Amino acid sequence: MLSFQHLDVTLPVDKFNGYRGLHTAKTVLPPPSYSSPVAEVFEEIALWLLAETGSLMPLALDLHGQSRAGLASWVPDFSAKPPIEQNYWRSRLSFFATYALPPVLGRAFERRLPGQLCLYGIEVDRISSIAAHAFSSTKAAKDHMTHLEEWFTFATGRCCRSSESHGRQFDDDVFCATMLAGCVKDLPPASSARLASAEDYVQWQHDVQTMQHSTAAGSFHSLLMESHMAAVLGRALFKTKRGTFGIGPLSIRPGDCLWIFEGGNAPFITRQESTSLSGEKQYTLVGHCYHHTSMSSAHISSNFDGQRCACLLI
Repeated sequence: MLSFQHLDVTLPVDKFNGYRGLHTAKTVLPPPSYSSPVAEVFEEIALWLLAETGSLMPLALDLHGQSRAGLASWVPDFSAKPPIEQNYWRSRLSFFATYALPPVLGRAFERRLPGQLCLYGIEVDRISSIAAHAFSSTKAAKDHMTHLEEWFTFATGRCCRSSESHGRQFDDDVFCATMLAGCVKDLPPASSARLASAEDYVQWQHDVQTMQHSTAAGSFHSLLMESHMAAVLGRALFKTKRGTFGIGPLSIRPGDCLWIFEGGNAPFITRQESTSLSGEKQYTLVGHCYHHTSMSSAHISSNFDGQRCACLLI
C-alpha cells in the first residue's frame, strides 16, 4: 500500500480497495463498504492490519490527509498522499524493527469501543524539553551545520565549535547513533537498509566536520549524510526526564509520554487526556519515535518484568 500511496483516488476508501486486486495472501481482507462512514472503514482496516501483521507496525504509518477529521489518533488516514520519497525512506528505517516481544495475552491490543484501542506495555519515560529548531532540506550547508551544533549542545550540554580541540567534535557516540537513527542505506545497486555500525558513526562524524568547512550544496549527498537527512527531516529532538534523548514528531511537547507496547517495533509517544472510571489512563497517540536508550531488546525485556500496564488510545 505504501508503494501506491502517492496515487490519486476519487473516493478515500478506494486507496485500500484498489489493493484488493494485488492481494495474493491467504488472509481474508475486510469486506468493501461504500455506505459506511470513511472513519469507520479506516478503523476496520487498521484493526485488520494489526491482527494480520502480528505487530504494531501499522501504528507507525503516521499518515495524515484530508480524511483525518473524525479518525481516532491511532488510525492512519489511508487516503493520504504524502511525497513518495517520504514513503521510500520510512519503509526502510530499520529502527522500526529493533525489538519484538511476544504479547502476554496472545494479542497486544484490545478494541474497547469504536475509536478506542487498549494496548499493553509500559511507560518508560516522559519528555521534559524539546530542541528549538527542526531540520529543513532547503537550508544551505553552513546553516545545516549551525543547526547540527545546536542539536549537539542541546543533547550533550557540550559546545562543539571548531575552536575546540580537533577531533572532539561530535565525539558523543549516542548522539551520532541517534542522528543516523540506526540505519544507513546500502551502496547501489542494493536498495535495502542495514544497521549502522561503529565505523559508520566515525565516517559520519568525519563527513560532518568536512561539511562544516564547505558551503557547497553537494555536501549533503554523501551516503551517510543522505541517511542522516532522511531520518531527521521533519522531526524534533527531545530530552526526557531521565536525561536521555531521541527524535520524534514535530507535534511533540513537554509532558508527553514514551511507551513501549507489547508486540511493537518502535517506542511510541502518547499524550495523556484523561483517566477512565476503571482507573486506566487514556491517551492520544502522537506517533513513533527513535529513543536511543529503548532501542534494545535486552533493555525492553528487562523492563517488562512485572511492570505491565494498560494504555487506552483514543
